[in-house]
Amino acid sequence: MSKAKSALDQKEKTIRFLVILNIGLMCLLANAHIGVMNVPKQYTFWTPPDLSVGGQARIGEVPETSAFNFAFTMFGGVNTWEEDGSTEFPKKLRQYQNWFGNSFLSELQNFAKREQSNYRNRSRQFIWEQEATEVLANNNGFIVEPKGNNVFHVTFAARVIDKIQDYEIRNDLMVYHFIVEPHHMPRHLNPWQLKISGQFAPSQRL
Repeated sequence: MSKAKSALDQKEKTIRFLVILNIGLMCLLANAHIGVMNVPKQYTFWTPPDLSVGGQARIGEVPETSAFNFAFTMFGGVNTWEEDGSTEFPKKLRQYQNWFGNSFLSELQNFAKREQSNYRNRSRQFIWEQEATEVLANNNGFIVEPKGNNVFHVTFAARVIDKIQDYEIRNDLMVYHFIVEPHHMPRHLNPWQLKISGQFAPSQRL
């Protein structure tokens, strides 16, 4: 009788252990399911990477190098003309409108209208002046000042060369000071999810 009772107790212990194990596995499965549901549907990878912090990157944090690359690429893009700035400048502002804040875009569009006659038949090169910018940035190559929440003040130097046909009419080394901020809109319209919202200081000639 005692052997039968002992066997029954052992069976109950085994069943109890299996029940507890199943409950634990169900909890782990539920936790994994919640984790999968909360995984972001979109990821942002910034290239080139910011190697100043090694291989680390914080989720949702824009690297300083990317803020600089964005500011130079977008402003340089609208200020590069092949033949006729009077038509190419307004056209590029329309093409790049998703990368500028509304007020700054309006300011640039009004400027393009005022200068339309002066920009007729004018080509423009917009070239990053690395050495000049390194002097400004104590040899860092650019100046990016984080302001928090992915807002940056970006400073760089660029050479602006304007020509009419082959005759050079302008060759200036300029320093620009831009505010770069987050810009939340569909990614197919703005993969960077950033915008130039304005200038924190007037541009100046070196």
